[in-house]
Amino acid sequence: MIRPTIISVVAGLVSITQSMATFANNTQTTVFLVPFQIETYMPVTRQTIECDALEKWVLAKESHAAHLTDLLRDDVDVKFDEQRVRAKIVMPSSVIYIDSNGTAIRGEKLARVDVEQFTATLSKLGASRTLLRRNGVPECKTGAGKSR
Repeated sequence: MIRPTIISVVAGLVSITQSMATFANNTQTTVFLVPFQIETYMPVTRQTIECDALEKWVLAKESHAAHLTDLLRDDVDVKFDEQRVRAKIVMPSSVIYIDSNGTAIRGEKLARVDVEQFTATLSKLGASRTLLRRNGVPECKTGAGKSR
C-alpha cells in the first residue's frame, strides 16, 4: 500500500514541475536576431528569421519585454522590407518583426525603432544570450537534408 502512495506523490510532483516549466515558458520573451548592420546573400524573411538568426535572446521578465516594445514609435509612412528581416520578438501575446531599416510590424500595425537603441537596450536587460550556429537547428533543414 505504501508503494502506490509514493508513486502517486512522485507522479504528482513531476506533473507540478512540468506545469511550472510550461508556465515559465509561456511568460518569457524570445528575440531572434541577425545583427542589423549585416547584409546577407539570401533574403531573411519572416518565415526564415529563426533559422537565419545568429543570436537568440531570452527575456525572463515581462517588464523586460515592455522595455523593448516601448522603443516602438507608431508610423504609417514607412514600408516593411519583407526580404531584410533582422529581428523577431516572440512574446506570449504577440510577435513583432523588425527589418534592417528599423521598421517594425506587429500584425498589420507599422512602427519605427532606433536599431542601435534596440540593440543597446537588449544588451542592458540582462537577457540570456545564445550565439547560434547558422542552420544548426533540424527544423532549418530543407529538401533532402540540405541547409537553406
